[in-house]
Amino acid sequence: MPTIHHGPWAAKSVALLGVTAALLMAGFTAGHAAAEGAGAAAELRQLKAEREVLAADADRLSFALQDLRQLAQASSDTGAIAPTQAARFELRMNALEEALRKTTGQVETFDFRLQQLENRVGNLDERLLAVERSQLEMESGTTANASADSGAPASEGDQQALANPSSDSGSSIALPSGSPEEQYDFAFGLLRQAKYADAQSALEQFLQGNAEHGLAGNAKYWLGETFYVRGDYQSSALIFAEAYREYPDSQKAPDNLLKLGMSLANLGDIENACGTLAELLRIYPRAASSIRGRAEREMQRMECP
Repeated sequence: MPTIHHGPWAAKSVALLGVTAALLMAGFTAGHAAAEGAGAAAELRQLKAEREVLAADADRLSFALQDLRQLAQASSDTGAIAPTQAARFELRMNALEEALRKTTGQVETFDFRLQQLENRVGNLDERLLAVERSQLEMESGTTANASADSGAPASEGDQQALANPSSDSGSSIALPSGSPEEQYDFAFGLLRQAKYADAQSALEQFLQGNAEHGLAGNAKYWLGETFYVRGDYQSSALIFAEAYREYPDSQKAPDNLLKLGMSLANLGDIENACGTLAELLRIYPRAASSIRGRAEREMQRMECP
């Protein structure tokens, strides 16, 4: 059997396949979580509607029982009630009391199920946030320079940055010379390492010199992310709005609208947040299920009309 020699290209191809597979799995996980979340949200709406009907039935039974008791008491006080009529009153009151107990028990059961489902929806939100972070960390693998040593272990500093997503150097950083693709990879690498201030500076420099490049739309979106993950929703809303206006054909256009809506929601501007997410669903009916699912669940959470 001939010996097969594995050169550096083979290792890089395997690494690239690994990154691609990981991204596909992350996309599947996000889509699955979003679909599950949409299903849970629909179930939640159905349960709430059914619970309201039962609660209304319980109220009607309670009022009917109260009226019947008052009528029976009034008849008894006047002495104008026959024993057979008193027995009928008693039977009707017993039946109403039994129906009321049953309906009240069903309402309590629905309350318990609603609480469980609301907790489930909350957990799905946390899962989607984790998937988004994972995708952010892995996406750099799809744009890595072909000459990079993809098998090299992360440095200790990189490992610490990934372990501590809130870490920031807080300092400006110079974008290295090279092709636009190399500069984008460098800037995105900082974002992947959670060095958000440095990533912000690098992405801003990239956009200044490459505003018309094919990666500019992506760069603008990730620039907005550097503000969003740090809780600066005023700046992130501005950047995502600019990104959508300046790069309407970018593959990140639906993402821009989603994060614009979420930024506005965090600023308390619920009306415009709802309008933005509704626009996303209207304009991009074929957007990724993870994007549309997240938008629908955010609208449900905000009780958008």
